[in-house]
Amino acid sequence: MKCWHRGLEPSTIKDIKASLNNVGQLDYMQLTPLRKPTLKNKIQQLKDAGVVMLIGTDSGIPTKFHCQSTWNDMAFWVNEMNISAMDTIRAATYWPAVLMNVNDKSGTVTEGKYADIIAVKGDVLRYINLLQNVDMVMKGGKVYKLDGRATID
Repeated sequence: MKCWHRGLEPSTIKDIKASLNNVGQLDYMQLTPLRKPTLKNKIQQLKDAGVVMLIGTDSGIPTKFHCQSTWNDMAFWVNEMNISAMDTIRAATYWPAVLMNVNDKSGTVTEGKYADIIAVKGDVLRYINLLQNVDMVMKGGKVYKLDGRATID
């Protein structure tokens, strides 16, 4: 089952699928490829100006559901906008902690900080999409998921 199906009634899933039948005809989907060169230019201008960019989304995109948003954004940055995987990961972890003034407690894997960690199999610096297949989740030093299975106390 796809992640966006979770918790939805079968009739709701059917309605959502029906709404996506002609998604390619939506104005948004027609305009997005045309806007990509401008977006690349604007992102480069922001990088050149030293702007700190963060990963985040409101998921207001057809076919991109909340459960996929972060990974889609990260893959887009790396694969389409030529932002390095490490800079992209920092934009989702380190820089938000710095800008929220909690980097003394989180944002990096450092002794004494909260142990909120995910782990995946493979080299995410080469294949950023691996981040969507989380094998281990640790929150506050407690493992909640290991090898795809939730842990039970």
